[in-house]
Amino acid sequence: MPEETTVEKIPCPKVITPTADDLEKIIIFIGNKYGWEYIEPLNEILGAFPLSHAWDGITLDIPELEWENKIQAIIEEFKMYPMVKIAETLAKLVPIDLVIIEPITGIEVDVIKLFEDPDYKAKLLTEFQEAGDEIIDLLVPDFVLENWDGTDGIDVPAIKMSKAWKEFIKKVKELLKGNIFEAFEPLFDNAAVKAVKEVLELLPEPIPTILNILIDLPKMVANGGKLEFDTDEFLMKLKKEFKEAGKDFQEELLAMPIPVVSEIASEAEVLGLELPETLGDLINLEDIGEFKKIDFPNWNIDKLGDRLKAFIENLPQMLLEACLEKLEKIAKFFIPADIPIPFDLCAFLQVIGFPKEISIDNLVGEGA
Repeated sequence: MPEETTVEKIPCPKVITPTADDLEKIIIFIGNKYGWEYIEPLNEILGAFPLSHAWDGITLDIPELEWENKIQAIIEEFKMYPMVKIAETLAKLVPIDLVIIEPITGIEVDVIKLFEDPDYKAKLLTEFQEAGDEIIDLLVPDFVLENWDGTDGIDVPAIKMSKAWKEFIKKVKELLKGNIFEAFEPLFDNAAVKAVKEVLELLPEPIPTILNILIDLPKMVANGGKLEFDTDEFLMKLKKEFKEAGKDFQEELLAMPIPVVSEIASEAEVLGLELPETLGDLINLEDIGEFKKIDFPNWNIDKLGDRLKAFIENLPQMLLEACLEKLEKIAKFFIPADIPIPFDLCAFLQVIGFPKEISIDNLVGEGA
């Protein structure tokens, strides 16, 4: 019985916005057509990533949903890779805390160990689960909780726990990002960086403007700044509004202008940063659903919320990376040489050694 090898190429799209429709599509296609055993080796390559993915494969043994959730989690946190590396470098120049205490659970997280050690992630996850439902539910936004706690007719504790762990990691990411942006002001008091800054301020436009965007970023992400936005409150308001109007929530949500984008239009133009206008520009549910076999209630609604939230949360870092790309002389002070800026999904997949191809061995019988 001869063996025939089929090679499926893994797309590596050059993206600024955190979408991964092509990646999700090919993974789901391979799993459903050839078998999920061909996808399992990717778990070893991913290591601790995605940090925010926790899946109960015993009570919810659905590989298609598991990998959809895993890929979405990668989209939400792939930019943590350069963030942690930047934080490590910044810590050599100015004080920056790399141990985060998540306030709701009180769990202490060493972001370097979390990033590099899958066993440490497993230890934290156990500690997290032991906190109990009463504490864990406090982490989950109402919009997400109502999808899985029975409020909207679907009660799946395994997914609710997975979503809670994702919110835990998001909070750690948010606190780390806050520490990094807070470090920028004292960083510019560093003698070497200050000297470069003074030189750049004398250069023709748009260099001084780009430098000012970089310096103003901390004000934009905290205390009511233009990049601070409550996505969950926004989604709950829309959900109620569309329900009362008898409109299809999913359809209306895809067509909605993305909040905050208009607020940074001038900065994006200066930096040459092209941003999507609607949620439909971030995800194509019809395209990635072409090879799906499962239509799980509330799953796509939850995914749309996740994509929107991930994009808005990543906007400050997109601006940061766009500034650093333009200001290479400053970037070298606190960007490791092996981190490409801007850091897109393709760069992340290459850094972790994600394969460009997956070989499928098919046993072809006589007459097949």
